[in-house]
Amino acid sequence: MARKIEIKKAYEEVEIGTKTYRIDLSDDKVHEYQEFFVKYEKEANELENTDVTELSIEEQNAFREKTKNLTKAMINVILGEDAFENVYEATGRSSIVMFDVISQLMDIIEERSTDFKEKAKEYYTQKK
Repeated sequence: MARKIEIKKAYEEVEIGTKTYRIDLSDDKVHEYQEFFVKYEKEANELENTDVTELSIEEQNAFREKTKNLTKAMINVILGEDAFENVYEATGRSSIVMFDVISQLMDIIEERSTDFKEKAKEYYTQKK
């Protein structure tokens, strides 16, 4: 009799507001996420180190737009094109809450990746 192999789903479902999204966990998408996370982290650090109080009104507006565009790109990379507007509305149109959502999404991806790596390491380091 053949043994049945359980195949885990290659996605994670998350509910944000009233909508459910799928985070694609295929190798290609995870690689895309990781590349984007490096870019995102660099740009987010630059924005974080900006003293908004020293900016003119025009510069503050440009700063807010840059922050929103970075957030939009991240949400759309993880949850799919056009996801940003729905998520932004669900957060009450708050950039602060959006950063929290992004952090949680990144944690989910990292958690699944780490879980896989730990199981693989455990398997290959078992005593026979």
